[in-house]
Amino acid sequence: MSTELERLQAALPKRYTLLREIDRGGTSRVYLAREELPERDVVIKVLDDALTADLGRDRFVREVEVAARLQHPHVVPVHAAGEADGTLYYVTPFLEGESLRDRIDRDGPLPTEESVQIIGQVAGVLQHAHERGVVHRDIKASKIFLQSGHAVVTDFGIASALGADDGDEDTDVRGLAAVVVEMLTGAPLDRLDGNESPGDLPSVLGRVVDRALSTAPEDRFRSVGDFASAVARAAQPAPPPPPPPPTSTAPFPLGRYLVAALTTVALLAASMWWFSDSRGQTADDAYVASVAVMPFENRTGDPGHEVLGRSLADEVIDRLASVPEIRVIDAYTTASLMNDSLGTPALLDTLDVEHIIHGYIESRDGELIVNVSKSTLGGFLSPRRQHRVDPEDLSVSQSQLANTVARSFLVDVELENRFDPGGTVIGPGREAYLAGNEALGQRTPVAMREAIEHFREAIALEPTSAPALSALSSAYALSLYYKYDVGVPGYELAARALLAADSAISSDPGVANGYAARGYARALLGMQIDSAEADFARAEAIAPNAPNGPSWSARILAQRGRIDEAFAEAARARDLDPLQAGRRTALASLGFQLGRYDVTIEESREAYRLEEQLTLAMAFEGRALALTGQGAECLTIDFGVYDFVRALCLHQLGRTDEAGALIAEASDRIDGAFLGDRPYRPEVVAQDVASYFGWTGDVDRAIEWLRFAFDLSPAGIDTRILGSELFAPVEADARFQAAVAQVQTEALDRVRSTRANLRPPL
Repeated sequence: MSTELERLQAALPKRYTLLREIDRGGTSRVYLAREELPERDVVIKVLDDALTADLGRDRFVREVEVAARLQHPHVVPVHAAGEADGTLYYVTPFLEGESLRDRIDRDGPLPTEESVQIIGQVAGVLQHAHERGVVHRDIKASKIFLQSGHAVVTDFGIASALGADDGDEDTDVRGLAAVVVEMLTGAPLDRLDGNESPGDLPSVLGRVVDRALSTAPEDRFRSVGDFASAVARAAQPAPPPPPPPPTSTAPFPLGRYLVAALTTVALLAASMWWFSDSRGQTADDAYVASVAVMPFENRTGDPGHEVLGRSLADEVIDRLASVPEIRVIDAYTTASLMNDSLGTPALLDTLDVEHIIHGYIESRDGELIVNVSKSTLGGFLSPRRQHRVDPEDLSVSQSQLANTVARSFLVDVELENRFDPGGTVIGPGREAYLAGNEALGQRTPVAMREAIEHFREAIALEPTSAPALSALSSAYALSLYYKYDVGVPGYELAARALLAADSAISSDPGVANGYAARGYARALLGMQIDSAEADFARAEAIAPNAPNGPSWSARILAQRGRIDEAFAEAARARDLDPLQAGRRTALASLGFQLGRYDVTIEESREAYRLEEQLTLAMAFEGRALALTGQGAECLTIDFGVYDFVRALCLHQLGRTDEAGALIAEASDRIDGAFLGDRPYRPEVVAQDVASYFGWTGDVDRAIEWLRFAFDLSPAGIDTRILGSELFAPVEADARFQAAVAQVQTEALDRVRSTRANLRPPL
């Protein structure tokens, strides 16, 4: 060991053992070291003497501690900082991957898709930091490391500690723009001709970079999130020209007509890479392992710690859901079994998993102790591991513990290299957010209202909470789909769903549910379909095994005619969240659209067995029974607010007078007391009456009720019903085709107008 290493080794805390020098720059030396308690490899960066003298220990440690409190999946944390042998140092994890600078030096320019993904992840880190008053100020390719398909950012806060106080968030936008140039050209920006030119980038992308590098503040992007979104849009391939009009005079089925109409709004992006073999597992793929994480039981006697138990489980699930090889059961499903008296074998069987992570929280001498165990199919119960949690700093402590539990599980299943620390911890709004998630999972009218109220409460306490904003967007969009009356008109519901999702993504581009929520709202409305696909791709890349993405992206696949993939995605979502009735209903409705009525009937029955108030599932079952000649069985169902489905059953049985008499009541029921105190909107009736006239071939009446339904809501008639066999008798009629095109165009215009005029609060 050199004299220099010996001197530094003697001055460092005893838990560090220096191994070798791995880098040396103009202002620092970098060493690989081994730390004890916990045992791990770390990197120790030592500042040179001149900088140490300029800074002083107190300011340096204070600045680094601010950055160390950042909790994000793509931040390389600072473990410690201090003074040794008269010089300042800080400690970070040792990264197994390579830096982005190393990757570019080796391979040259990166593919555009990969570059956009990296920029999105780094922008999420920077946005997260900016909202907490931390600016990196030295973002460049050498500060970005690539690990298991993810980008992580190192040296956060160090530039601030070193006195680089010039500039604010714009500093990071300009740095990120330079990284874009370097990834796509293979050369740093300052080595290109003219120093400020983005080189030979495509013109659209070049203009985005030019704007980010502008010397005029008013011309630059407002945030790194805005810049990353602009890069993603500019990098998309130009759409192919629209196909020539058909020359055939043969009837044009409505299902294909809807696809064509949507395609004229936004054509499929050429690179559907996210549905290739390189993305997450499909329902038929073999996972390396499967796991359920139960909420940790509260044994402290303090009801306030119930939130901690649910929150810990939620965060562990978030970490594991980012690993494609792991099938992770969703939090709603595991929480729903907490009060059931099921032993471990029965739980494993019910959830169809190989492992269960569970435990309890206790209070001991003023400390909180979290006891964690793991059970397996063979009946093995792992030794209980105890972890201390600081009750004065729960947000940070629970995030660290979630990392520990997730990493321990991945070590057990030999997937340690897939560990991605991070996650977004909601602060004061955490309890309201968790309560909202629990209500949202039920999908019932009353629960949906409760979910919206809880999410609004969480956002009021923490306005930039990306998880709460994402969840609120989902609640609005799902209320629109289920046609629930939550006190907001249909077109405003759609606009609020889009605004909340946009706000979530702007707050933290690294949260998968923001993209999933926006993609679902766009797909539900049939607007910006290519952008909806891109949203689902981003969500999938961040959290490949979260159930929202595959459940909702199945809509896109079905619209594209990719039937097998649509079913695989919907089934995968169901398997990831088997006790969530909404997943079952989604699969049932997809089956109905595509004529897979056996799937519709089976999944509908399971849905309302899980949640008896979910009458939408009963309605899909009734429609499927009518279309398969089982009208008598259909009439045994109590449809509730979907009572007009009975008209289909009666018609199928030849009882047309009774069916007609029931339909004749529709207008009176809408105008009168039909809905009463039932929390549904009147397009529920309009949809079923339009379906009846479509199935009986009455074009004029079908158009009349179609227009009425879309006048009430942009999701007036579910596309999975409008594209089904119910409308087959009228789908070839030119008047009906024109009416469908008109109402959809007008609906999207109204949504855009409402969105443009909408202002917070959400």
